[in-house]
Amino acid sequence: MEFNQSPAIHFGKKEAIISLVIGELIAWLAWPIILNVDNFEVVKNLFWFAPIAFPILALIGSWVGYFIGRKVLVIYQLVKFFQVGLLNTFLDIGVFNVLILLLNISQEDYRFSYFKSISFLTASTNSYFWNRYWSFSEKRANGVDKKAEFAKFITVSVIVFIVNLGISTYIFKVFSPSWLSTKEWATVSAIFGVIFSMIANFVGYKFIVFKA
Repeated sequence: MEFNQSPAIHFGKKEAIISLVIGELIAWLAWPIILNVDNFEVVKNLFWFAPIAFPILALIGSWVGYFIGRKVLVIYQLVKFFQVGLLNTFLDIGVFNVLILLLNISQEDYRFSYFKSISFLTASTNSYFWNRYWSFSEKRANGVDKKAEFAKFITVSVIVFIVNLGISTYIFKVFSPSWLSTKEWATVSAIFGVIFSMIANFVGYKFIVFKA
């Protein structure tokens, strides 16, 4: 059964399944991050609930976004972008933490920038396809020049990447809270860069890359 009261957007079986998949992926991508946290044993013990709760929350979020977005399209786009943004965030930080788990890291280690570059590029590639075919799929012209669109995506992503890497590397190298281990602080530093990326990417993707 599909809800379709607007020619611009709709929420049906396909959208529901995609939301569930995003929620499930986020839950499992969180696992390497949790493994790198020395404290918060309670969170580790309760992780089994995440693969159940996250998909449900994602589905509810999508439906609420659709319900409001029937009147204001940007709300529905923002909700979907937020879901994809969370997926990219956990993919970014998840890959970053997998590299730390496999290769370890120290505050003087130059590999922080390498690890962050790999994780960011992985998340950016994922971001392009999800945002193109999911977040900003409404009101897009059928005759879009894909090469030009991809070129704009690369330009925005490179700019965001440089600032993301600069912010996260600076915070990791300059500050060092005594209550966090090096690998925990590396993750926190990476998150600061990701927060900037989510804001900058939404503006860049909506108004430059995937604009109607």
